[in-house]
Amino acid sequence: MESRTIKILAIDDNRDNLISIKALIKDIMPDALTLTTESGARGIELAAQENPDIILLDVVMPVVDGYEVCKKLKADKKLSEIPVVFVTALRGDKESRIRALEVGADGFLAKPIDESELEAQIRAMLKVKTANRERHVEKEQLAALVAEQTIELKSTYKATLNLLEDLKKENEARKKSEEALFESNQFNMSLLQTIPFGIVIVDKKGNILYMSDNLKKLSDKIVAGKKCWDSYRDDKKQCANCPLLSDIIIGKTESIESSYVMGGKTFEIIHTGMIFKGQTALMEIFIDVTAKKLVEEKLKKVTTAVENSKVSVVITDKNGIIEYANPYFSQLSGYTPDEYIGKNPSVLKSGFHSTAFYAEFWKTIKSGKTWEGEFYNLKKDRTHYWENAIVSPIQDDKNVITHFVAIKTDITPAKQMIEDLKTAKEKAEENERLKSAFLANMSHEIRTPMNGILGFAGLLKEPMLTGEEQKEYIGIIEKSGARMLNIINDVITISKVESGQMKTFITPTNVNEQVEYIYNFFKLEVEQKGLHIVINKPLTDHEATVKTDKEKIYAILTNLVKNAIKFSDSGTIEIGYTRREKALGGDKVLGIDKACLVYTDELEFYVKDNGVGIPPDRMEAIFDRFVQADIGDKRAFQGAGLGLSISKAYVEMLGGKIWVESEEAKGSNFYFTIPYKTESEVIDEVKDTVPDFKTEIKTKSFKILIAEDDEISGMLISMAIKAFGKNVFKASTGIETVEVCRNNPDLDFVLMDIKMPEMDGYEATRQIRKFNNEVIIIAQTAYALTGDREKALEAGCNDYIAKPFGQASLTALMEKHLQYQ
Repeated sequence: MESRTIKILAIDDNRDNLISIKALIKDIMPDALTLTTESGARGIELAAQENPDIILLDVVMPVVDGYEVCKKLKADKKLSEIPVVFVTALRGDKESRIRALEVGADGFLAKPIDESELEAQIRAMLKVKTANRERHVEKEQLAALVAEQTIELKSTYKATLNLLEDLKKENEARKKSEEALFESNQFNMSLLQTIPFGIVIVDKKGNILYMSDNLKKLSDKIVAGKKCWDSYRDDKKQCANCPLLSDIIIGKTESIESSYVMGGKTFEIIHTGMIFKGQTALMEIFIDVTAKKLVEEKLKKVTTAVENSKVSVVITDKNGIIEYANPYFSQLSGYTPDEYIGKNPSVLKSGFHSTAFYAEFWKTIKSGKTWEGEFYNLKKDRTHYWENAIVSPIQDDKNVITHFVAIKTDITPAKQMIEDLKTAKEKAEENERLKSAFLANMSHEIRTPMNGILGFAGLLKEPMLTGEEQKEYIGIIEKSGARMLNIINDVITISKVESGQMKTFITPTNVNEQVEYIYNFFKLEVEQKGLHIVINKPLTDHEATVKTDKEKIYAILTNLVKNAIKFSDSGTIEIGYTRREKALGGDKVLGIDKACLVYTDELEFYVKDNGVGIPPDRMEAIFDRFVQADIGDKRAFQGAGLGLSISKAYVEMLGGKIWVESEEAKGSNFYFTIPYKTESEVIDEVKDTVPDFKTEIKTKSFKILIAEDDEISGMLISMAIKAFGKNVFKASTGIETVEVCRNNPDLDFVLMDIKMPEMDGYEATRQIRKFNNEVIIIAQTAYALTGDREKALEAGCNDYIAKPFGQASLTALMEKHLQYQ
């Protein structure tokens, strides 16, 4: 194949970018010709003049931007096959890529352009351009060749049939007067010369007796007196099916096809028995079918390609009635040939396109033009699909349309990809909006308590403060710190839920105790706000002991009660649960006989209030992440909007579901379920008898190691444990902690920070347990996530405390363990 210079057109309003692209192309393809322009309009003109193999198109340009340039290129039938590669400034710009796909982009490159990526894109686009060019050229050549050969063959066969008919009639007449012909030995030589094919007459042995002028034109090697196969056969051998191998029958006509004749050609040779100059002879008429065979071979290849193609090929008559469709059409549409042959393709109509759409379609193809566009069709199973179709008319030699050919590609996956990208873009924008609102809300929620902490901490420095004022300021600082800690805990929890790291810890749990604890914990806060709180515990303690995650039940109820308090100014808050019931024949209905009810395997918890309520269109949204920041409520409520999202995640992890029933200005009822799984035996609680240990602490000095890499935290712990003795060691890394324990086997207590350099607290504990099982090790961590306690105990710690902790909490924990020393 003749080599051709590759042309690449680069369109960019920045001249420096064009110089850079041209240099890159020169490096990877030295023989390529790079055309450049800084104008989109000029780029379209150059594309029409030069017909480049690839167009590298910048997105952002003045006057005419890259999208408009691409749209105009793809709308031009001569330029639509040129692959267009968009050059974008941002690699992950989804919106630009979606828009580029919609206007017909074939590829993408991100600035700065990587040389290997540029080379890969160019080579890929060259393959696309070559495939497109070859497909269209072959289609046009084949159509023209088929039309030309069809006409020629029709003419040839008609002449041959006429000739045969004439010969047959002549032979019949000659047979009747064979004796007269033998006597006269006259033969109408002029008749043979008028036949438009090569003719040769041979005797029984194959010797050439006569040849026409037309045969001499085909070959100058055919000579009278020689064997016929020596004259025209390329291999000089008699045909295996030669009629001379059997007796010549006067008037009998038959034909054979012979290849490698007169220089590699293929001829159809028609043989007729006759009397020539008084002897039995065989007349051979040579019809050159070489071109016909080539067409047949090409048609065979095309037919095979069409039959095996993964695009639909449909041929209809001039009225649109289907005459042929390849197997893929059946595979895609679901219709069998019996169901569509002889029918109109309207069977595929989905009702999506308008009457005007189809009117324009028929107007285009009946005018002799090719129509290209998209159909939204309906399969036999009533499912929809998108097709990109090219419909072309087939015309005879008088330019009269006889048929239409449609080549259709299933583009449903591409359409779906675009829809998915749009949906993903919209979802990403929505998430971005919610997260932006959440961050704004978080900034407010964190800065507000921090303002209280820092502000009142500064006021505590005032020398003239009374004891009562100091107490009030300290209380505000503690309250602000607790508020900020709750926010941080919620963010950490939701992050762990989002990442799939949250686990459940199923233990026997008394839900009566859970509900009562929540009631007692919030009772004072509720009453201070002028509200009432009640609880409902219908099961006995034995019946109320179920297998579930105690901490998650506590967290769910806590979040729901906090919300009820926050959004209520009056009325009653009710906390409780019920054993769910259903009728034997279906769900529970009003007025049904109680005897017809059976219990399900679920407990249904609820928290009800008489607060502000929830708008109907926000019922589902309130359980989404960060949603409080998205609700335009005129009232100011504290919180990051994560409590209900965390509750929903916890409920689903426990195998239940959560929902809300609410009416604006009348309150909200939150419900959630958990599986009702009980222990097979009653679990008796064993209460430890704790002796009075306070006097013993004063008389004994304990040996304590503080493993803490944060200096301030270490100072705070040192002050908190003064009552337990002054014999205190300190370590700031995990390795140092292990060494101190190894060198002091009589240590009583280790306060082990989990997050330390060189070796974390979990690993340090494991190392210590290899040589000392007596020392009390308490894990202390700022992570404070569900499962941290279990992880610490598994590593070998005796107990666990979460930062920040107060002196009272630490003292109680140490008293609990040191009493056994």
